[in-house]
Amino acid sequence: MSLWFLLAASIFIFALTVAKAAKTLPLTELRRRARRGQNRQASALYKLVAHGKSAEILLNTIGAFSFAALILLAASKAWWLGLAVFLAGSLVVSGWRIRTGDFAWKLATSLAPVISAALSYIQPVVGRLGDWLERRATTRFHTGIYEKEDLLELINSQDRQVDNKVDQQDLTTAAAALTFGDKTVADVMTPRRKLKMVSDQDPIGPVLMDELHASGFRCFPVVSGPAKAASPTIIGTLYLGDLVGYEGDGKVASLMKRQVYFINEDMDLRQALDAFLKTQNPTLVVVNNFEEVVGLLTLEDVLKQAVDRLAVDEFDKYDDLAAVAAMTTKKDHKPSKPKSPEQT
Repeated sequence: MSLWFLLAASIFIFALTVAKAAKTLPLTELRRRARRGQNRQASALYKLVAHGKSAEILLNTIGAFSFAALILLAASKAWWLGLAVFLAGSLVVSGWRIRTGDFAWKLATSLAPVISAALSYIQPVVGRLGDWLERRATTRFHTGIYEKEDLLELINSQDRQVDNKVDQQDLTTAAAALTFGDKTVADVMTPRRKLKMVSDQDPIGPVLMDELHASGFRCFPVVSGPAKAASPTIIGTLYLGDLVGYEGDGKVASLMKRQVYFINEDMDLRQALDAFLKTQNPTLVVVNNFEEVVGLLTLEDVLKQAVDRLAVDEFDKYDDLAAVAAMTTKKDHKPSKPKSPEQT
């Protein structure tokens, strides 16, 4: 009895070890480690887990039959011994946790190739059974996400996770994208009181250029008549970049862009982005429900909200072919980070 008991116990422990190890890491992380080609343990386990439901059925079947054999062998000696084996086995199944790199993990990864090889022979039968069970399943895995706030909390908790590998800027961008549509044009526009407007009759010269540079803006609504009129009529837009190298002595009307597009201050930023894409214009004049000009919205204003960051000036020579090529080469040849113990 003792020999058969030890054999059944060994099979039960081995099957349970592999089954527990297979659920130690999410499938995506296991696949990621296996594809690096540097983690043989993860690669061996992934080849087994990749069988999907078939591997789970085989391991559960082996574990269940070996566990039942243990109980029956123990109960043949004494009923209380069979009960003790049942309780002990149940505690092991429910409470045992495996961590990557420990002895149980190494044991499971060494057994995984053997089980994968056996599974390849019985895959036609076990695979059909697995497909049938999946079709019959009435419950599906629930993410625990019900509303947008839940997803935002998940992003915040991911940032605090000890083994987080997602860049903080990526998490910030994801959170900004989720709240992007909650903001309105009025929230991010440049209000009218801060705008620098110019008249279409203003002469283009050093005085005007100095004023525009000093304003800190890069685009300026052009009005018909006096720039400080109570109810200005916007007829175009003057861009600071168009003044670079300008040597003429004409007026603003000769250099401004005459296309003017409007957007309501109550529209959300998704609608604003859609307006930019449809008009192919980088600026929109913001009006209220009374057709009064209340501000100016630029594509940059919207993009800042989408990615939750400001433009940085670490590199601004995008018109320099050599500089761009050198930057790309430097980025592609970054020194590799030291590997963690789990990656080796």
